[in-house]
Amino acid sequence: GLSARWDPRDHFLLALAGAKERLGFPRMASKMFLTQPLQRPDPAAHRFEYWRVLGQALGIELPPRQEILLSTPVVDGREILIHSGAKQSVRVWPLEHYRQLTARLRQKNYPVQVACDPDQRDWWLNAGENNVRVPQTIIELLATVDRAAVFIGNDSGPGHLAALAGVPTFTLFGPQLPEWFAPLHRDAEWIEGKPCPYKPCSDYCFFSSPHCLQTITEPEVWLRVETFVARAFSTRSASRAARRCRRRPSAPSPARRPRDRWSASRCTSPR
Repeated sequence: GLSARWDPRDHFLLALAGAKERLGFPRMASKMFLTQPLQRPDPAAHRFEYWRVLGQALGIELPPRQEILLSTPVVDGREILIHSGAKQSVRVWPLEHYRQLTARLRQKNYPVQVACDPDQRDWWLNAGENNVRVPQTIIELLATVDRAAVFIGNDSGPGHLAALAGVPTFTLFGPQLPEWFAPLHRDAEWIEGKPCPYKPCSDYCFFSSPHCLQTITEPEVWLRVETFVARAFSTRSASRAARRCRRRPSAPSPARRPRDRWSASRCTSPR
C-alpha cells in the first residue's frame, strides 16, 4: 500500500489493513506504521512531486511536472464547459456567480455547457438552465469533457480530469493553494482565494462559510476568464489550421488542379 499524502491517518489505515509493504511520508511518529518511509519533497512543491517520489521508490520514473505530455483531445471540442460542483462544499464558488458568468459568456456568443453535481441540479433548472448535465460516472464526465474547448470550475476532480484530457482549465481556488494543486495542463490558469490566516485549511473551515472563496466576485473572475477564453479559442483555431495543413500535400498534384483560388494558399494564409 502507498500514500502520497503527508497524513498519519493514511499510514495507520495501511497498517490496519494488513498491507505487507507500506510506503509513505512519515509525520508525527507515523514512521512506525511504514515499512518504507520516504523523504518528503519540498513543502512548497506541487503535490505531483509526491507521486514522483513514490514512483521512484517503485522503480517508475515520472517526468517533471513541466515536461508532462498530456493527451490530445479525441474530439475537437467547441464549447465552454462550466462545472459548478465539488466534493467538498468549502470549494464551491456561489452558483449565482456561475450563472452570471455563463450569461456573460453567452452574450459574447460563446457556446456554454453547464454541468453540476446532483445536489445542484434543481438550482440550475430553477435558474432556467434546462440543458444542465449531471455526470454520474467517470465515463459520463469524460464524455462531457470531450466536447469542451475549455473548462471552468472549482478546485475539484473534474478540472484535473479535464486537464489530463488535454483541455485548458480555469480554476477558482478557495481554501487550498494553486501552487500545490493547480491542474497540470500547461495553459491552466486560476484565481486564488482571498487571504485567510488559516490557509491552507484543506476541506474544513474555521468560519461559518469559506469567505476566501465566497468573497471572490463575479466581475473579478470575468476580467480573468474573458482573456483566458479568448486566448484558448485563438490557440484552438491555430491548432486546427495547422492540423489541416499537415494533412494536405505540400504542392498540388500535377494531375489535379486546385478546386478554387483558396485551395493552394490556404495553408500559408489561414483564414
